[in-house]
Order: sequence, then structure tokens, then C-alpha cells
Amino acid sequence: PAAEPTPSERVVVVVVPDPPPATGGASSEAPAGPLAVAMPRDGLGDGRGGSTILQAPKGPAAPVTRGVAAPPPPGGVSLESMDYDASGQVAMGGRAQPGSAVQLYLDNLLVGSAHTDPNGQWRLRPERAVPPGVYTLRADQVTDSGKVTARVELPVQVSEVPANLPDGRSMVVQPGNSLWRIARSTYGHGVQYTLIYEANRGQIRDPDLIYPGQIFALPVSN
Repeated sequence: PAAEPTPSERVVVVVVPDPPPATGGASSEAPAGPLAVAMPRDGLGDGRGGSTILQAPKGPAAPVTRGVAAPPPPGGVSLESMDYDASGQVAMGGRAQPGSAVQLYLDNLLVGSAHTDPNGQWRLRPERAVPPGVYTLRADQVTDSGKVTARVELPVQVSEVPANLPDGRSMVVQPGNSLWRIARSTYGHGVQYTLIYEANRGQIRDPDLIYPGQIFALPVSN
């Protein structure tokens, strides 16, 4: 008898952007390319860290390394991923100069330090839990003496994770999202936004109005 399939420890999520609008019958804008992210199948509880960007949207000047678009981090250091769960565990990741140190701050409070690998990637899981809220996340690339050589910061929102999400499939609404775009990236067809709407009617009064920080269940499509 055939052996039972063994699920991988990580799953890959691919987001394909909408094509650029056509102008005069042809698009003058080059497609950005897909975003591919490897995510832990069992969440942060498996101790294996958070998500990793496998392929970033590729611009005209983005160099390609081993077939993966890897543009240099703007300003020398980048924040590319942030995962969190219902218990407040957080995992963050990004890129900086290979062999450098990166210090991470939430609202100017140091939450940990990380070192980049030979490819310039860094990852960090702070020891303390992070409660729901809106924060300013900052990453400083520093020398051995503590001098800051590069910096990036951006606002992030940690939302309260409901305990009754079906099948573990959920997403946090980010600025610029719409139900149509979420359905297109999740199911391949924007018209299936009604699946998300029906599963989250307690949060959505108007399908045209969704807000950053909302957490939607993503039901399995038949």
C-alpha cells in the first residue's frame, strides 16, 4: 500500500498582483511580479520562526540572485515580515548587510538583537509577548561599537486573534486591501469575495468598507 503523504513543515503562499491598467490598448508599466512567502504550517508554536520571503516583487532594476529577486534594502536595512499568534508570540525578519548586527525596537523599546546570515537575512523572536496594539517598529543596523549605520521604521498593527477561526485560515486586513483583491489572491477569482463576506458578516457591514487590523476567516472554496 502507498505510504500516507507527509505534510511539509512549511507552506508557500503566492500573491499575484493585479495587472497594470492598459493605456491606449497596451500597458506602459512593467508587471511587478508575484510575492512568494514560506510560512510555518503550525504557526509560531513549532519553534521554527516566522515567515520567509522567497521571492519579492521585481522592479526594473532589481538584481536576481539564484532566481530570486533580491533588491538591496532601501537605506541598507529592511523589515520584510512580522508574524504573531494569539498568545502574543512574535517573529520578525528582514535583510541587512551580510555579517552585520540588527537591533529591533517597538515604540523605542529594545526587544532584541539579531545577526544576518551570509545572504544578509536576519530573523528575531522577542522573548516577551507583544499585546494587541499599534506600534512603531524600528530596525537599526549597528556596528560592533553600537554605531547606527542604517535604519528603517514603519507602523505595525498587532490584532487580537479570535480563537474560533475555521481551519486555521485567516488574514489581517492591511491598507489597500479590498474583499475583491483578497478573494483574487486567495481563490484566484475576485467574484468569490462573497465567500469571505458571508464568513465574516459579523465584522463587515458594507462589503465595500473593510479596515486595516480586521481579521477575516478565509473559508475553503469548493
